Parts: sequence; C-alpha cells; structure tokens
Amino acid sequence: QGTDNSTLIPHGVSVRDALNHTFANVRYAEGVDTTGHVIGNRTADLALAASSAYTIVVVGEASYTEKNGDIPDLHLPLGQRKYIKQLTAIPSTNVIVVVVAGRPRLLGGAHKKAAAVLVRLHCSFLPCEQGGQAIADVISGRVNPSAKLPLTYPQASGNIHLPYFHRVNSECREGFQDCAMEWTFGAGLSYTSFEYSNVTLSDTKVRSNGTLTLDVTVTNTGLRAGKEVVFVFISQKVRHGAVPEVKLLKHFTKVSLQPQEATTVRFTLSAADWSYYRPQIGRGFHSVSEPGLFHAIVKHDTDCGRHPALCKAFHVDA
Repeated sequence: QGTDNSTLIPHGVSVRDALNHTFANVRYAEGVDTTGHVIGNRTADLALAASSAYTIVVVGEASYTEKNGDIPDLHLPLGQRKYIKQLTAIPSTNVIVVVVAGRPRLLGGAHKKAAAVLVRLHCSFLPCEQGGQAIADVISGRVNPSAKLPLTYPQASGNIHLPYFHRVNSECREGFQDCAMEWTFGAGLSYTSFEYSNVTLSDTKVRSNGTLTLDVTVTNTGLRAGKEVVFVFISQKVRHGAVPEVKLLKHFTKVSLQPQEATTVRFTLSAADWSYYRPQIGRGFHSVSEPGLFHAIVKHDTDCGRHPALCKAFHVDA
C-alpha cells in the first residue's frame, strides 16, 4: 500500500501473472490505465475480446495511503467506465469485471451487462501480496467464495453517507424508500446456493432482562461444497428515547456445508440485542431497553414485508 515499486513486494503476484499461471491461452491487452487513459489500440483490443470466450477486465485505482489518496469524486475514471461498456457490448464474450480499489468506487452502471463482478476490497482495502492469486483462484473456481461485503456499496455519490444501519428517518425522497445501492451490506455470491427455512423463535414475548433462542435451517442446495455466513439483525421501528436504526447486525456465524447438506444454526438473543445507548448529554452513557415490538431478521437482504418467513416478531416487556 502506498507504493508502485514492485521490488518492495518481492513475493507479490499480479492479477496478470496469477491468471497466466491458472489458465491456458491467456491473451493480454493493457487497454486503459488507472487514470482512464487509453493505452494501445482500442480497436485491436475489442477485436481480441470478441474472439475470446471470456474477457477479464481489471479496473480500479493505483496504490495510495492516507491523505495522498483523497479524491473529489468516487466514480471510476470515465475512461475505465467507457472501456467496460464497450467490452460488455460485445455479444460473443463473457465479461468479468474486477475492481481493485481502496474504497467503493462508483461504477455508474458500466457493469450492468457484465457476466460477473468481483470487487476486491481487502482488509486494508487494497490487495496484499497474494491478492492477484486470490482473484485468479475465485475466477477459476478453485476457491468457492464465501466473503460478504462489510459495508454498503453506494450506487450514487449522494448516498455514500448511508450505512445499512441508518436511522429510519434517513431515506430517499422517492416515496420515502431506502436509497438504491449497488450492493447492500452482507452481499456476496457463491458457486453454490443456500436456502433458509424453519426460522423459529422460542417465544414471542420476553422480559427486558430475559433471553430468546432463534433457530434457522440452512441448506446447501447446489452441486458443490460451500460456506455461508448466517446473519441475524434486530429491528425496532418505534423508539421513545432516540430515532431507531433500520436494523442492526447482532449475530453472525459461518457454516460449511456439503452439497444437499443442511444444518440448524441457533442464536441466543438477550437484552444486549434489543437495548440501545440513550443519547442524553451529561447523564452518562447508559444502555436501556424499551418495551415494544421488535423483529429478528435472518439474511442481509430480507424485507419483512416480502419475506415474512425470515422475519420473526417478538415483544419485549418491561
């Protein structure tokens, strides 16, 4: 991070080198640089893509660190977005877009016709020495991905301030609905598929200092082994002491399942899950629990109105 001197990363593997080691008959064109400027012959590059079964286009930003990386606009450079659109307009190739960046760079819809999008936001938000090999392993299928986004990936520059846990009164003006995002917190695909069922709560009422258990069955319905992160969010729509969040992640775990295997995951909910810190200044920082209606929500993209089987209501009594 913060250097383009490859000698300082002696064991580093670029995406290009990793793909060459992973696949046969890899052909390469530089296409566009990190600032969006065209490099080489664009007509020849597009013809090369048209003659290929798959086209992997790697875009993003150069390495940076701290204040030197500040930018006024989060959009990918216009030249990169145009290049992606030109490639995805070719009907004879399947385009895989790889975004290597230190933050969510806005795509401006350039990826909409791509066969797949791989966003590489690593622990330091830029790939480490083996980042190139990790990308190649996922693209080739050698590794079945199970990572989930640790943030909400915005779609527009006006919505970059809205995390998944925003207040219920922070919405977009169109019908006072959730703002459209590129990908929500917790999103992430796999080469297999998982089905959630039999979500149950041990009770529908609980005292403020009591506990509940939540069970959910997760089934690998695909053809290969995979891992799935199981999320549980808590939502409270009305709160007297402060405006509540849309939802808050309270529990998660990862399960590993063989094809057609199922497992029941159990979570214990307690006062820590339905309490909040009262924001009154000068009175200390106290966790309080208000009686009322709550919802336990399984999965990152569950809407209680559309997916009632994954959303269970319970009442907290005083």
